[in-house]
Amino acid sequence: MKRPTRKSLVAKLDKLFSMFIRLRDKRVFKGICPLCGTRPQECVFHFITRSKHSIRWDPRNGVASCFADNIRYEHDQTFVDKVFTWYKLRHGEQAWEDLKRDGNRIAKHDISDLRDIKAVLEKLTQEVCK
Repeated sequence: MKRPTRKSLVAKLDKLFSMFIRLRDKRVFKGICPLCGTRPQECVFHFITRSKHSIRWDPRNGVASCFADNIRYEHDQTFVDKVFTWYKLRHGEQAWEDLKRDGNRIAKHDISDLRDIKAVLEKLTQEVCK
């Protein structure tokens, strides 16, 4: 059996993370995007960019959202400010500061690290499905 490459593990983690967040938030927000409150949840929104690998698959850094809000976040600073405020109201100012701090940590995950992250996400996904 062929061993997975780093690239293939990252792709699997992205899919697993997306599935976990959407399952978790479907229950929490009844399938509606919590950012706009009107459209259905269709994708996963990262509060802090996915390029920050230290928190790319961290459940604190994602919420199920509609496509429109995911795109809007890239182009509308007023909306970005609204999202930051929403996060702080929901999770607290300290949680936001912790997420930003953790996002600024340098992380270079090796194959073993990625497998560990995958195991954690698989467990979280199983728990949310119960």
